[in-house]
Amino acid sequence: MPALKGRRVALSDGMIAVLNMIPGSLAARFRNGALVTRALRPLVNRLLPGRAAWIVVRSGPARGLRLLIEPKTEKFYWTGAHEVAVQQTIADLLKPGMTFWDVGAHIGFFSLLASRRVGARGRVHAFEPMAQNRARLEAAIAANGLTNVTVHELALGRVGGDALLYPHESSLMWTLCPEPGRPGGVTVRCRSLDEVAESAGSPDLIKVDAEGAEVDVLRGGLRLLSRLRPPLVVEFSSDAVVADARALVPFYTFSRLGPHHWLLAARL
Repeated sequence: MPALKGRRVALSDGMIAVLNMIPGSLAARFRNGALVTRALRPLVNRLLPGRAAWIVVRSGPARGLRLLIEPKTEKFYWTGAHEVAVQQTIADLLKPGMTFWDVGAHIGFFSLLASRRVGARGRVHAFEPMAQNRARLEAAIAANGLTNVTVHELALGRVGGDALLYPHESSLMWTLCPEPGRPGGVTVRCRSLDEVAESAGSPDLIKVDAEGAEVDVLRGGLRLLSRLRPPLVVEFSSDAVVADARALVPFYTFSRLGPHHWLLAARL
C-alpha cells in the first residue's frame, strides 16, 4: 500500500512537471469552456495531485511567475487564462514606480503581476484577511524573490473594526455578505480605504475583488476616491450592484472588461 501511494505521488508530481514545460502558446488555448479542455479535464484531474503544488504561469502578462495552486480546481492560473482582460488592463495601466492596491488578493496572482510591472521602485499592497489564502500569497512572494509587496491581514469595507467573514461558494473565497444556508463566519480585522491611505500612501491603481461587498469598499474610500480619483478594476457581483456603484461615485466612468469586471476611470 505505501508503495502504491508512492507511485501515485510520483505520477502526480510528474504530471505537474509536464504541465510546467508546455509552451505558453499551447497553454493559452486551454480555456475553461473550450471543447478540448472539457474533454481532457477528467483525465488530467485524475493524474493531478489533490494537494497544493507549485506551478509556473505559462502565458499572458504573468508568464513565468511561480504560484502555489490547488491543481484540480485552479488550473486557470497555470494556463494564464485567469481573467485575461483584467490581467491586460492591470499590465497596461501600471508603470515602473507606481503603487498598486490589491483588495482581496486571494493567493496573489494579481499582486505578483503588479509587482513585476511596478518594479523595484514601485509598491504593491496586498489585502487578504484569510489565513490559508495569505499563507499561499506569502509563499509565492518569497518563491518569486519579490521585495516590493506588503501583505496586510485585513478585509476592506465601509468602516474599520472587526467584521464577520463568511465562506463563499469556493472554500478559499470569503465574503462580508452572509448568504442563506452558509455556516457562521470568522472574525477578521476590517479597515476602510480611507483609513489605509493614511499609512499606505496614494495608490495609482486599485483592484477590488470583495465577493459582494464591493460597494461597501468604495463607500469606505469616498474621501480618497473623490480627491485622487485613481483608476479601479472592480469585480461586481450583479448589474444591480453596478448601478449602486454608479450612483455612489458619479465622478467615475464605467467600462466593462468582462461579464463581471469593470474599469472605473476618472470622469473628465
